[in-house]
Amino acid sequence: MSEKLTTNQETSNADILKQAGDAQREALQTKLEKEATPETNKEHLEQNARHEALELASSAEQEQTTEQTETKTNEKPHRNKPTKRELDASFKQTMTHIQKTMKPANRAFSKVIHNPAVDTVSNITANTIARPNLIFAGALSTVILCSIIYFVAKFYSYTLSGTEAIATFVLGWIIGAIIEFARVGFANSRSR
Repeated sequence: MSEKLTTNQETSNADILKQAGDAQREALQTKLEKEATPETNKEHLEQNARHEALELASSAEQEQTTEQTETKTNEKPHRNKPTKRELDASFKQTMTHIQKTMKPANRAFSKVIHNPAVDTVSNITANTIARPNLIFAGALSTVILCSIIYFVAKFYSYTLSGTEAIATFVLGWIIGAIIEFARVGFANSRSR
């Protein structure tokens, strides 16, 4: 029951369009036959083929050169570690660049702090004497032991000399160093 119903008007429009398309097709075909003789048609095909081949070759060359430049820029030299000379040059360049943007007072302080001699002493001190855990142990022992010493001296009416704080700090630092180095040694022996 699903038949297509067509009216006379639809049929006449379709016939008119079909006749117009056929007429246009015939006109184009005759025009092509007049313009293209077998010799010119062959030459025209060869020219088109050459032109397409040259375009393909040039586009392939461009793609290849862009791929080569991209791979060259993306590849980094494979080095395990930079040399000491490269690190020093990079550090010096960075410091020069940063110090140019500083105020004169800050620049002078930065030059003193980043002097190689001062920097070496600072690094050695930070890795041995002035470790944060040791400073904390010294400060904590100073607070606790000085409080105890002060209350005992006050109770028995002793006078304090002033070296109690320094002595308790050194004592706390030594206790903290013993604990720290024992803990680090124990952790290192456990990892082996």
